[in-house]
Amino acid sequence: MIASRDHRRKGMGKEAVIMMMIYGAEKLGIRRFFVKIKDENTASRRMFEETLGFIECNYAACFKEVELEYRFDTSEEMAKKLRERLGGSMCLVSPRAS
Repeated sequence: MIASRDHRRKGMGKEAVIMMMIYGAEKLGIRRFFVKIKDENTASRRMFEETLGFIECNYAACFKEVELEYRFDTSEEMAKKLRERLGGSMCLVSPRAS
């Protein structure tokens, strides 16, 4: 969450999430991520679905939240796709030799 309204909608949340996911894919072998987002949090839902490519996999009516998923067959495939989504971002994330 970007708490300060002055700093929202500048791509920092997207960049932070993608960097965390790249780390998880490359260093930990993660192939699947889930997020739970409250109904009223339309900005987060838009970022995860439209910007990052998560898809809805469940809805918990009792909690009024949607569950979204991002999944690939291999962690290498995931990291590659995430780097593409990062695009020309200002961060300096580069692949490291193992």
